[in-house]
Amino acid sequence: MGWFGNSDKDKRKFTRTHIPEKTVSDLKLGDQFDFDGKTWKVKEEYEYDWGNECFTSEFKITSGSIESFLYMEENDDGLEIILSRNLPLAELDTDLGTKIDLTGSPDESYEYEGETYHFDEESSGYYRNVSTTSPEESEEFISWSYYDESEKLVLIVEQWGDEEFEASIGKVVSADQFKNIKPKPGIR
Repeated sequence: MGWFGNSDKDKRKFTRTHIPEKTVSDLKLGDQFDFDGKTWKVKEEYEYDWGNECFTSEFKITSGSIESFLYMEENDDGLEIILSRNLPLAELDTDLGTKIDLTGSPDESYEYEGETYHFDEESSGYYRNVSTTSPEESEEFISWSYYDESEKLVLIVEQWGDEEFEASIGKVVSADQFKNIKPKPGIR
């Protein structure tokens, strides 16, 4: 038969294996994705153990010189995702550690950049960097979460040990805002 023969032998069917697209809840160390007009890369992966078989995930993500954190928690309402950044304590409350030492908790509300954040929940648990720490080496901490009136802006205060305090500021985002999620280069 010629170059363009029609024999059954020459008719081949090519099938493509369907690889489901990754979603934000599938993120792993090294993955890349687009969010808010920027391409981000997952630099570190963290796990929180809240007890009673309740675990949540957080990722350190970067876009150029910008460093943020992506926290994900599956709850009764679905997947809650918070995009946050570290907040220097001096910008929030210079006496935060002293207040917690005296009262056992931070204030009931905070004002930051014109927004008022109201206390929502106190939680305690264990944290670990998944890529560098075994579950047996987790650190214990206490977390206080605050939301604005719209429940779209979030303020988190954390206590590590007796005297180390951290704060972060962020916003609730939706899963459909994350696009072009790609695995770490070289992995399919």
